[in-house]
Amino acid sequence: MQDILFQLFDKKIFLVLKEVYKKDYVSIREVSRKTGLSVASVFRIFKKIEKLGLLKKKEVVGNKVYVVDKGNKAYVAFKSFLPVANPLDDFISSMDLKDVDKVLLLDSGGSTASIWIVGHINKSAIIETTNSIREKTGFSISAQVFSKEQIENLERLNIHPPVKKMLFKKS
Repeated sequence: MQDILFQLFDKKIFLVLKEVYKKDYVSIREVSRKTGLSVASVFRIFKKIEKLGLLKKKEVVGNKVYVVDKGNKAYVAFKSFLPVANPLDDFISSMDLKDVDKVLLLDSGGSTASIWIVGHINKSAIIETTNSIREKTGFSISAQVFSKEQIENLERLNIHPPVKKMLFKKS
């Protein structure tokens, strides 16, 4: 989908819009740094976007900041073009799973998911990652960590978690 958008729109405009979409407010220098475009190019693109009503210039403590109007028709239209990221995939890709045997999805609905992590993992990293995902997407992940022995004991007692999906399995 992004390849088609690159062909329809100028690549620079698309990169800037992609950064603007993620934030409530942006600065020219910040977008320039994140996109790798020159400050002059970003300034020119911001002027175009500002004419569409997507951005409104404000001055905060002597710095020019652009506020993103998320109710604008252009914002809503651009939002529909962007791929929707799966928060569970983001969780798996951002975690260090070298000492984890498997990650099981027990329940998922709406904006929440319950997972079991079997193996050894830094619990503070889990909390940090789930908080980050919740802030970015509004999706809440409840994670429980079990050792391999604990899972084996549950299986011996004939207690099996109602697994919907295996999100990760050590190969």
